Amino acid sequence: MNILRKLSIGRRLTIMIILLVLLMSAGGFVSIASFYLSYRSSVFNLGIINDARKAQVIFKIQVQEWKNTLLRGYDQKMYGKYLQQFKERSREVQDILISLKVRLNRYPELSKRIDVLSASHSRLLEKYLPALEKYDPGDPLSPRKIDALVKGIDRAPTEEMDAFVDAAEKLALMNTRDFFVTSGALTGIGLIVILLFAVTASVFIVRSILVPLNEFKGTIETMTAGDFTVRLDVKGKDELAELGNIFNNFTETIAEIVKVVRDISFQLASMSDQMSATTSNFSENLQSQSASAEEITAAIEELASSMENINSGTEDQVNRLMSFSGRFRELSEQLDGLLGNVKTSLGTTEEMTDKAVGGRDSLTAMNANMD
Repeated sequence: MNILRKLSIGRRLTIMIILLVLLMSAGGFVSIASFYLSYRSSVFNLGIINDARKAQVIFKIQVQEWKNTLLRGYDQKMYGKYLQQFKERSREVQDILISLKVRLNRYPELSKRIDVLSASHSRLLEKYLPALEKYDPGDPLSPRKIDALVKGIDRAPTEEMDAFVDAAEKLALMNTRDFFVTSGALTGIGLIVILLFAVTASVFIVRSILVPLNEFKGTIETMTAGDFTVRLDVKGKDELAELGNIFNNFTETIAEIVKVVRDISFQLASMSDQMSATTSNFSENLQSQSASAEEITAAIEELASSMENINSGTEDQVNRLMSFSGRFRELSEQLDGLLGNVKTSLGTTEEMTDKAVGGRDSLTAMNANMD
């Protein structure tokens, strides 16, 4: 993971694409190789079946050539022709059996069948040729006589040939089926291994990109919750590392701004409390002044009412004042007289006080003399 973090994201994606292409190519090569091997196996098994059937057909032709030799052997030229064809068919059958034995040497059962069939076929030829030595072209009954000598000797080789062909076909078909099954299983396993390797490599590369992105997302969510102290753990030298460094610097700047904003908020809150207290006092003063104003208003209203009453009775009051003024003058004169009397009384009182003080002093002196 740390090694990949040293590579850019573009290079990582390029490596992943190249790796996927190589793995897909490997998967295609495995599929083609499996198909080619299956094709070779099919060709081999079909060749076994074709050669076995070919030997069977040629053997039947050989038997027919034997009959042609007997039936048309009255003509020396035709006799030589069919006899030659009979021998050639016999060699062809033996050659095919030898070829099949070489190709089927890993199958003991079929190899044994080929040996038995080849020996039986050889004995057939050994019996046919001596019987032909007794053939008389001039005797019309000679073909029947010769055929009677070898009658039924081709039955056993024919049955053995048919049994061998059936066994060869079954074996070839079974081998083809088994090979296809095995090849398909191996191909499937190979493709699964390649797919797992491709998925593992892709997941490893994708995780090298997604893990930092998830960390980046978690850090942003933490910041969204209000924690501006978090920082990204920057590793590597790729684009995400550069983005992480930029984000950390951005976070530090945001943290400083938030700190300044908080300080200003605290100051504003303190000033707001002071303003609230001042506003409360001002409101109380306003309420008090409002009450005073209401009282003053009431007093003014009462005064206005009194003024109206006074205004209505001003003339009476003036007359009364004039009367009171005369009386005040009389009282003033009387008070002046009383004041003179009071002054006279005060003078008399002072004299009496002086006399009393003198009498007290005399008594004091007399008491002292008596002692």
